[in-house]
Amino acid sequence: MAVAEKEQLPIKVVSILSPGPIGPEESQTIQQLHNIVRRCGAELTVFFNDSPALMAAVYARQCDAAYLVCGIPGGDNSPKATPFVETLHELLPTVAFTLVDDDNRVVELPAAQMAAVDS
Repeated sequence: MAVAEKEQLPIKVVSILSPGPIGPEESQTIQQLHNIVRRCGAELTVFFNDSPALMAAVYARQCDAAYLVCGIPGGDNSPKATPFVETLHELLPTVAFTLVDDDNRVVELPAAQMAAVDS
């Protein structure tokens, strides 16, 4: 939110799920995400697609996204780019990223530095 406020940009949250029926756990997760997004004054869009990075890139281009924040699984070291993030960068090379893991560790990745991150 800090980046959006500083740059006066709208916040748009995207969740991309695999096509098919939604179970109770996924439904609860989407509802929790919706509640958080609403409290932040943001917009939530949920897509069902087998190619999440491609879907995210298409949506980011349609919205003319200037900056992306991606949640990634935590690990024993600082956050690293995932295949999802690497694919997004290939499709959106001029967009900067912030990666946040489950432990709230943050890595800022300006567009020019994205290629240097280990996967």
